[in-house]
This record gives sequence, C-alpha cells and structure tokens, in this order.
Amino acid sequence: MQSAKESAPTGYRGYRDERRTAVRNTRFRLGVVLLFVTVLAALRLGKALVFPDGGSEPEDLLDQIMRWGSLTWVVLLPWALADIAGWLLYRRHSPASDGVAGLAIGTPVAFRIVCRGDQPDVVLGTVAETLRVLATRPLFPFTIEVVSDIPVAVPGHRAVSNIVVPPEYATANGATHKARALQYALETSPIDDTTWILHLDEESRITPEVAEGIRSHIVDEETMGTLRVGQGLILYHRGLEGNALLTLADSVRVADDMGRFHLQYRLNRVLFGLHGSFVLVRSDVERRVGWDFEPAACTTEDTMWGLRQMEVGTRFRWVDGCIVEQSPRTPLDFMKQRRRWFVGMWWSALHADVALRHRAMLVMAMSIWTVGWLNLLYSYLHLFSGVAVPAAIGWLGEIIFTTYIVNYLMGIWVSLVDRGDPAGSRMRYLGLQLVLMPVYTALEAAAVVYALFRPERGFHVVRKGDGKRVAATAGGDAFATVVDLRVHDHDAARAD
Repeated sequence: MQSAKESAPTGYRGYRDERRTAVRNTRFRLGVVLLFVTVLAALRLGKALVFPDGGSEPEDLLDQIMRWGSLTWVVLLPWALADIAGWLLYRRHSPASDGVAGLAIGTPVAFRIVCRGDQPDVVLGTVAETLRVLATRPLFPFTIEVVSDIPVAVPGHRAVSNIVVPPEYATANGATHKARALQYALETSPIDDTTWILHLDEESRITPEVAEGIRSHIVDEETMGTLRVGQGLILYHRGLEGNALLTLADSVRVADDMGRFHLQYRLNRVLFGLHGSFVLVRSDVERRVGWDFEPAACTTEDTMWGLRQMEVGTRFRWVDGCIVEQSPRTPLDFMKQRRRWFVGMWWSALHADVALRHRAMLVMAMSIWTVGWLNLLYSYLHLFSGVAVPAAIGWLGEIIFTTYIVNYLMGIWVSLVDRGDPAGSRMRYLGLQLVLMPVYTALEAAAVVYALFRPERGFHVVRKGDGKRVAATAGGDAFATVVDLRVHDHDAARAD
C-alpha cells in the first residue's frame, strides 16, 4: 500500500498528463473570453439597433434619475471583477482532472453526510452512489457516516454507520441544527486525527473525478504539510427535467463557484463565504475550531467555521472534480434557502469573533448582495428607457451586465456538459436560460426582501429527492457492487 506522501506520476506519462491539463485549462479560459466578448458585443449591437443615436437626453426628473442612477453600477464592480478574475485563473491543477487515477494511498477518508433523517430515501441514494463510485475508484480506504437526528436504516455494510444525535445532547455554547450534529459527530466518531473528512449534504452525489481530486488533494497536503481545507465545484443539475425553472436559476451558483470562489481558494482564503457541502478537511484540522457555536451563528455554521479557521491560521484551496446536488423544488423553498444564507452570513460578517481583516471582504460581499438586485432591476429598466448615460458609465454597466449574463450561461453550459446532453438539448436550455433571466432576478430580489422583512429564525431545510426509493439492505442492487471495497477499520487501525 502506498503512503499519502507519494509523488505524482513521472516520466512521459506525467509530462503527457500535465500537457493535457494545460491544454484543457487554456481552452476553458479562451472559451470564457469568447463567451464574454460575444455577449458584450450582442448587448452593444442590440442597443445600437434600438437606440441608433445613443439614447435621448434627459427631459424630466424621471429621466434624470434614469441617467444618474447608472452610477450605482459601481457597487457591483467588485463582484464582477472577482468573477472575471476567477474565470481567467480557473484551472484543474492535477492530472486527476483528466480522469487519470493515481496509485492508491493508505490515508483513510470519511464521507460524513449530515441530515435530520426525515428524508431517508434521499440519504440512502447518496450512500448507494458513494459506494458505487468508490467501487470504480478504490483510491483510499474509506468509511461513510450518516449523522442524523432521526435514526436512518443504513445498509448493513461494514463501511456505513449511522451516528444518531441524542435528543438530550447539548453543547457548551448551545449549538443548534447542523452545527450541533457536526459537533456530536466530532466528539463521538471513531475516526482518528489523520483521517480526512468529506462533508456532504444528504443529496450530494460524488463523481469519479472528485474521488481522484480527493486523492490528489491528500497527497499534496500531506507531502507539503500544509493541511489546507479543500472545496471544489458543486453542480445542481439533478432533476433538471422535472424542475427546469429552479435548476436553471441555481446554475448561477456554478459559475460563481468557478469565479469568485475559485479566486478565493487560489488566494488560500475564505473571502466570500464557504459552502457547507464539499468540504474536505483533516480531522485534527476540523478540531482546531469545532462546531460549538452560539445559536445565532448556526444559521450558516459553514461561514462561521470558515472564518474561525482563518483566524487560527488554517488556509484553503481548490479541489478538482465536482459534486452534483439538487435545486429547491418550489419557489418558496428557493427564497427560504436564500433567506437563511442572507441572514446567517450577515450575522457572521458583523458578529463573528475574528479579526476584521478576515471579515472585511464578506461584509463587502454581503453589502453587494443586499443592494445588488436593485442595480440589476435598474439595468433592465435602463435597457428600455432610452436615456443616454455618460459613455464611461455606459461601458461599465455593460461589462457588469455581461458578467451577470455570462454567469447564467456558463453555469448551465457546464452543467449540461456534465450531464452529457446532446448539442440540441444544450442550445434549447441556453435559449430558455436567456428568456427566463428576468424571472431569476425577480426570485433573487424577492428572497432578499423576504430576508429583510421576515428574517430567518430557524434553519429551513429544503426538501429534496425524486420520489424513488432505495433499498436499504446490503444485498440490494444499490449496494451489490461494493463487496471488494477498501473499507477502513478504525478499531484495527488504532490497535496497530
């Protein structure tokens, strides 16, 4: 068995893999530039056709408001620049990105799925898919932990266990919801300090590429001794056919991952927040901070945890591969999800007990989120007003609006490529994406208004799943391919 400190493939194969990766990264960046230029040119051409004289001069107060309201575009400039920088820097840094599985390593990985337990079919589907993928990529010993408030009938497979949080369990600081469950798992799980943990939501589906990305991350971090926390790309295309509107609306998060979030991880920092899923961290690093936060911080415990880790000196990085999740199934769930993020992240930005330098960028990002929807609404109104604005401001607005459009187009394109949709299907969804963008703006705006006037006072859990039941027995079809997997025996490891 190889140690985690082995080197990457060398010789001709290593050169070939690196060259393939470089070509793939360059192709992606050129594609981003081409898409951006195309959208910007289309916007300018459309304006020139509709307003050949460049627009009318303001004649009344409303026209003056439309003219000088354009100055508010400056508010969105940091967001646009962060996304653009992230896209242009985006890369898959290891051969794992090209499906080249490295040698197996001995470092164990625990897949930790945290849930209430009231959607058992969803959780069992995630367990089954995790086992299936790891059967095709036996790159490390592993276990799967389902952490729940309600017992889940997990399969009788020696890799899988259910950690049930007792109703009477309480932390010193009164942690609630997901943070409470995470803290209980941290205290009771049998894994040792050198085990890496991949945190997943109950509907998260790993891919073969992310298994290879996990292996590459562990090899890098154990070799260098940096032990950075990893996070990567999350897609939301599961259930696209039956939930097209909200799946398409959620695709903006994909491009944002590849933009702002990739940028922050290239800088090894948490600047704009942290997703609660697809978090890869070594157990002893997780224990540096733990999850025992005061109740107000538990609305978005991931953000608080990321800031606390920054405070104690932990750094972050990008992980190759992607995880596939589901979008909310109703507009109300969509808005409640955003409301929880909005309220919780604002609380952490203002009240987290960390140095201001670790919160400053989050404060800026949340300020942009708070007023950004008004800017986008103004942009739509300005398109139809015909009022001329100063040339420099007009260019600025077009670049920002182009960034907004590219977010949605890139997000759904990447998702459709991962799904393997044919060209005709991709073009249909791209067209639908363009038509529905005003609807997405309205949904996002409604979520912010909802959060401002009716703040989250609990922890809204979005219902997921497609109604399909999954067998919960080791002999069921869902678990039939896992008999030879490299399951990690923690008790035996400690005995050794």
